[in-house]
Amino acid sequence: MQLSFFQFSGVWYRIGGLPNTEEKSVNCTVYNYRFTGNGYTVTSSGVGADGAPVTQTTPSSTQRGASPTSPRPSEVSQGAQWAGGGGDGYFTADLVVVSTDFTSYACLFSCYNFQRTHRAHFAWILSRSNSLTPEKAHSDAHFYLD
Repeated sequence: MQLSFFQFSGVWYRIGGLPNTEEKSVNCTVYNYRFTGNGYTVTSSGVGADGAPVTQTTPSSTQRGASPTSPRPSEVSQGAQWAGGGGDGYFTADLVVVSTDFTSYACLFSCYNFQRTHRAHFAWILSRSNSLTPEKAHSDAHFYLD
């Protein structure tokens, strides 16, 4: 699979993944990945823990010499700026597209080491619609979180 930044752009619905305290939305999360030429601007919207609508925008940039047409997706990571420290700053973490067919599902993974003693793991199962067939979830997405 060749990772295409252009094909990956657009609306994705969060179907599952690991809990992520850095995200404001806890339910009904929808992401809009807008390719900027050197990364994405990701806007997420959904419902917060208090039941109120929330929106969060996260800038990112490609790293390790990745290009929009890189032929080696296993080496393409995205350095994403995730809000950290209770929203008082940002930290950089690689966001890797583990698997996608660009039209129905995507599996993403991120790992962040901090203070040399802690590690945070993040994972997302995304779909282009607000549902994902059980066959697709089990054969492609669920495999990465087991």
